[in-house]
Amino acid sequence: MRDKSQLKIIVASGNEGKIAEIKQILKGFDVISMKEAGIYINLEESADNFLGNALIKATALQNRLIELGDEEFLVLADDSGICIEALDDEPGIFSARYANIEKGILENASDEENRAYVIKRLHAKGMSSSPARFVACVVLMGRIKFENEIIDVNLQASGECRGMIFDNEKGENGFGYDSMFQPDGYNVRIAELDFQEKNLISHRARALRALSLELDSRFK
Repeated sequence: MRDKSQLKIIVASGNEGKIAEIKQILKGFDVISMKEAGIYINLEESADNFLGNALIKATALQNRLIELGDEEFLVLADDSGICIEALDDEPGIFSARYANIEKGILENASDEENRAYVIKRLHAKGMSSSPARFVACVVLMGRIKFENEIIDVNLQASGECRGMIFDNEKGENGFGYDSMFQPDGYNVRIAELDFQEKNLISHRARALRALSLELDSRFK
């Protein structure tokens, strides 16, 4: 396989925190955001599961690159969220817009609003904590030149990080629900970990490492 740094991967996301994580985890590759690539498209999340949403986003970006005439490209999309046992695995695929669901609003809510709504829902059940798990599904699609041939790429991977979610916040790092979530085997929240340590144990890191290994094994 040719040098990883020559493989450009465009991330189908506008979430700056997520993009920063992906760049750190896949630091051997040339990872850029849609914004950095000068591409602006609406990414829908209309599936009923994480993998379905990741596929929708990756396909939308792939189709746009084909329209632009790109002959070689890789696009990466993920869908991720937190599933809380006491809330019947909510918010799940609605993690980014959880606080807006009851209002009938389809747009994402702020991280602060979503965390406050989880706390409200836990308290409504008389609970201050619950087992929970972060879930991520990632998709890598596109075409790369390998041994003078253009090869279609279509890889999928998933990852989980299990632990407990609490009705208070600790830590200044991370984003989303990180300040409320304590991974199994730790006595601190994800938001209290540094960037490098989080990217050793996170759901997204586990999925991306599996995907990277699969890419290496197929095209080495």
